[in-house]
Formats: sequence, structure tokens, C-alpha cells
Amino acid sequence: MTTRYFFIAMLCFAGISAFAQPFSDSEKKAEAQTLFTRERFADAATLLANAKSLIRDDKEARLMLAVSYYQLNQLDKALEHLKAMTEGAKSPYQECWLYLGKVYHARHQFEEATNYFKLYLKTIKADHPHRQMVREEIRRCANGIELQFKTSAALVENLGPQANSDGDEFAPIPSPTNYNKIYFSAARKESTGGLRNPRGVKDERYGQYFSDIYASRSESGIWLQPEPMHYLLNSPKHEVLLDFNRDGQALLYYQGWNFDNGAILIDTFRQLEARTLSADPFLGPAEVRTKYVSPFFYNDTLIIFAARLPGGFGGLDLYRVAFRKGAWTAPQNLGQPINTPYDETTPFLAMDGRTLYFSSNDSYKSVGGFDVFRSVYNPSPDIWTVPMNVGIPINSASDDTHFRISRDGFTAFFSSARKDGFGMRDIYIGYFQEFLMEMEPPQFAYEPAPIEPDPAPAKPSKPTNSAPAKPPGYTFEAVTLANTESALSSKDKGMLDRLAGLLLQYPQLRLIVTAYAPEAKPTNKGIFQAIRQAEKTVAYLTNKGVSSEAVFMRSLSRPRSAGGYQVEFAFRNTRDLPIQGQVPVIGNNYKSVAPGLITNKDLVYKVQVASSKGEYGSSAFAAQPYPMAEKTPNFEFYRYTLGAFESYSEAEAFRQSILGKGFSGAYIVVYLNGERVDKDIAKQQTGVFPDLENFLNPRGN
Repeated sequence: MTTRYFFIAMLCFAGISAFAQPFSDSEKKAEAQTLFTRERFADAATLLANAKSLIRDDKEARLMLAVSYYQLNQLDKALEHLKAMTEGAKSPYQECWLYLGKVYHARHQFEEATNYFKLYLKTIKADHPHRQMVREEIRRCANGIELQFKTSAALVENLGPQANSDGDEFAPIPSPTNYNKIYFSAARKESTGGLRNPRGVKDERYGQYFSDIYASRSESGIWLQPEPMHYLLNSPKHEVLLDFNRDGQALLYYQGWNFDNGAILIDTFRQLEARTLSADPFLGPAEVRTKYVSPFFYNDTLIIFAARLPGGFGGLDLYRVAFRKGAWTAPQNLGQPINTPYDETTPFLAMDGRTLYFSSNDSYKSVGGFDVFRSVYNPSPDIWTVPMNVGIPINSASDDTHFRISRDGFTAFFSSARKDGFGMRDIYIGYFQEFLMEMEPPQFAYEPAPIEPDPAPAKPSKPTNSAPAKPPGYTFEAVTLANTESALSSKDKGMLDRLAGLLLQYPQLRLIVTAYAPEAKPTNKGIFQAIRQAEKTVAYLTNKGVSSEAVFMRSLSRPRSAGGYQVEFAFRNTRDLPIQGQVPVIGNNYKSVAPGLITNKDLVYKVQVASSKGEYGSSAFAAQPYPMAEKTPNFEFYRYTLGAFESYSEAEAFRQSILGKGFSGAYIVVYLNGERVDKDIAKQQTGVFPDLENFLNPRGN
């Protein structure tokens, strides 16, 4: 927290004995100063508010009371005292102007805040240590003025007074298995170990609560009182939740007496009677285990973390380490434009493996201390896009960090110190109006090529007169299943074995699995059962070692019934491979069992109308043209789309036509060679498909 407590350094006065009872005003002030410097703002405010004569006669004590109210999120009370100290005063305390600016900044009254910050600058000397900090606050106000009127893609809410407290709640992570449950860390009154000083020694008078890990769930939209994790996980030390492993069966967390030198441990959700007294250590890189900040674990093979290392850009930078060939690589700086001379921290890599969210306090871009930014990795030419501020209300005039998107792709959780909260930091939830495409499993993930030593020069080979081998052709017959109970035949398994071998040989391939329902007239049930048959074939492939992240599934109706469910296979990403032109690709060299469908073109626009964990319940769905369900193996939801169009204008006209038919949240999505793509991929393909410009920059919307 870079800006929260800088005023404390000005008031590091010696307090009286912790066990003495203050009676005189001077004793009360000294005790309040001690409480204040120990960040016990509630106790300091209570003591000072009851010392009427002290507040009346001592400007420094009254300023300390106003700042305590500011830290306690009681802005009205803080403003009352600050105004009283400045209105009509010949020489008001300088820091009054500073905190008037901070109060208005917290309220997003950016112009008023700027005026007070500038007034403060006029009253301090040119070499005052706060001058640079205040200039940065003015820059942040200018950013706020620019961002506050931009349309927001999200609605933000505080999780409420049961989940949050007057303590410090932070680092929220959605449960990987329960969509109405989150885990987070908090330093609050019921924390294990009670009040302790920075060395970890009990200190009931001036100590702070250390952080534990909690879980909360929602019922009917209300987040309930959080429950602490068991006593063998939470200890008198700090415990901070970091992440879950890939399958959600293990929890990774930090434990230490302070945040500078601890250890990363693993909890495996075993029953208490099956546990030992200490958790298992994380066996990752030694530095990440003990020193680095806010590590994010992606698919158990990639860690992105914040650290101050030699050769960085300044402050905390984001780094990565990857697990390759049985070992972890050396830390690699993510470079510019991700990292700046300021601090970058709390990274989150979305499910697509290439969209990075993180927090930075770069005053040239942020509204508050730390803001949440978004950047996308482009594998060619191995760079990140310029990070974009995600805007208000995700960001605020305070620190906003630990941003995490839920697997449903529509909600996100983060921690914020904004002044409408209940304590130091609270947990907030963001509801997005449209599905965040980055929560689709990856088409290609952030995996820059490792730096390898120059190879030794190859010895010249003897010339040969033999002609180069001609690449073989590959054919993959459609699988036909008579009904939902049908098993794969030995012939089907043999074909799937050949398919698995090709995918394992060329892991950059993307497999498009298309299933057709047997009904000539589509039904919701038929569309859903068809994609379940596609899942059956994909399960066989993944059991053979094929990565589940290399598969995209869809189910469709077809003009004529063929007497059973049919599942066929095609590919993407064949460019520059020796099998290019030898395998079926949707839109090219693709002989479908349902020829003539627009959905088998290389560019298709459809309209998404729903996302569900099962069969879509709307009776109007199957009655519309081109009903389709789609799914990826690692994502629990099925997505339902309608229509199929080769131009954006046709898709938009169709979307408008169904808005009043029970599909009020409908939005347009793009498919290239059968697979849905996000706007960043679409931008790269505008040279091939010029109509994508209309999708990326729609007119009249």
C-alpha cells in the first residue's frame, strides 16, 4: 500500500508507557500518537474525540483525529474537522490541504481534489519530501477526470457486511468447484493468534491481527459470514491464500511472521484426522517459495510473480518461471510495456493463457494508488500489448488489487481500499454484461521461446538423389452413435487412435469436433445430447494423452436426419506444418456429413443467447435458425448460439430481431474455421477477412 499511511512517518513521536492511564491532555496526545503510529486508528479516534479541550486547543491533535477518521472511511467526519481547521484560519496546518485533497479524491470529485493538492504544493517548500507524491496524485486526478465518464463494462458491488469487516480482507479467489463460494485472506478480530507486534510477539495493547484464510458462500445473492480454515492451516503467523492447483484439489498459500520472508505451502483438503501438524511444502523454485510477491500459478507449469530483481525497470516488476523438462527455468522479466519504473503486482492470467490482468501504481495511467490493467500476449512477434486501464468502477481512487475472473466468465472478484468499504480493504465483486472471451481455454498460451545456446555447426551431409517423401494424406471418418447409450466401436477407436497420434505429433493443432443431432427438426434436447456425444469422443482422446486445451466442441442440427448422432473432426492452425492441405480444415478441404451449412464456412458470425451448465431451457431456442451448443473440456458451461451469417450486418440485424423474443442479452460472436475467437485474434485477421472491421468497429451501436 504505497499511499495509505505516508502521514504516519510524520508522527513517529514517542508514546508513554503502554500500561499508563492518560489523564492530562499531553498524556492523551502522546497515547493517541502511539496508537496512531501503530495504525490503531479506531482507538486513536476514540481517545481524541473524548478529549474535547485537546481537540479545541491543539491543531496537531485535531489533524490526527481527522486523519484517523479518513483512515476509518468516515469521510464526513474527517471533512468536518478539516473544514473547521481551514475556514477563517490565518495559517492552517499545511497537511489539512493535503487531506482535503485526499477526501475529495476518494469521493471521485477529481477537480476539487486537484485544487486542494495544488494549494498544498503552494504551502510547502521546493524540497519537501511530499512534493513528488502530490504531483502524482494530481496526475491520478487527471486520469480520473478522463475515465469517469467512459462507459463501464461492469457493475461493482461490495460483498457486504457479513463477508467484509472493519479489518483487512484481500486476495479473493473463486472456488474452482463451487460457483457460489470464494476463499480470501483477512486480518480481522477473530484471526488466529490475536494481536501481535511486527515480530510476532503478542501485544494486546498496540498489536495488529495477522492474516488467516477464510471461505464465504452466497445464498440468494447474499454473501454469508466467512468461516476460517481449519486450525492446522491457520496459525498465529500470516497465512495468505495464493491459488489452487489445476484440478482444484490443492490450495497453495503463503505462511510467515512477516511478508518479506516466509514459505509457500500446500493444503490438500484431507480430513483433519489424516493430517500431520505441518502442511506440505511447495516444491517450486526456491526464490518463489520464500521471497517473491503474489505468485500466480497457471496450469501447474507457469508462475507469474512480482519481485525486485537486479536489471528490472524499477519497483516491483512482473516475472515468469516455467516448468520445462523436469525443472523450473530462471526468472524472466515480462519486459516493457508490462513493467514500468513503478510497482506491478498481483498478476492473473486468464484461461486463454494470454490475457494478463495485474495492478500497477503508475501515476501516468492510474486513478488511485494501484489500478487494475489488462494486456494481451501476441506470440508473433513475442510482445505484450500496451496495458489498458480497465476503468471505473473496477478501479477507484484507492488501491485496487488481486483481480480474479471466475470460470463462468461473467463475474470477477478483487480487493479494494476504497472509502465506501467497511475496513482497510474489502472484497468486491464485478458483474460483466458480456462473457469475457479470455476465459475460453487457450488457442495459444503465453509461452515465449526459451533462450537456447547457439547450436554447434552441422556437418555437411552427402548429397542424395532420392526424391523428398510426399506427405501422406489423412482421413478421419465420422463416428456414428445410434443413441446416447451407444459405445465407441473398435473401428471408431482405431480412427480416434490415429487422430490422437496426429495431435500428439503436432501439439499446436486445434481440433474442432462437430456433432449432429439425429432429428431433422432440431430440439433443445437433441442439440444438448449431440454435444454430449462429442464429449464422449473427446474423453477417449484425452485418455490417450491429447491436451484438453487443444479441443473445441460444437453441436448442430442438419437439414436431413441420418438416423443417429454423427461426430466429425477437423482442424485449425495447420499453417507452416507439413500436413497443411492433407487434413480437413473447416472452410478448406472439409467434406462434412452435413454439406452446405453456413457454420462450415471459414468466417461465420453467430449470436450468443445463453450460457448454462446443462440443457438450455428456453422453448424458443430450437425454433430459431442454426441453434448450436458449444463447449471446451476445461470449462463447465455450455454456450448456446443462434443464426449463422457471413457478414456482420446480417448478424446484427438478426440480433436486433430476437431481442424481444426472450433473448435480451444476445451479443455477436465470431468463428474462424469453426472455432470462436476473441477480438484480439479478429484484429490479426482483418487482412484476410475485411468484414471483421465492421465487427471490431460497429457503427450506430
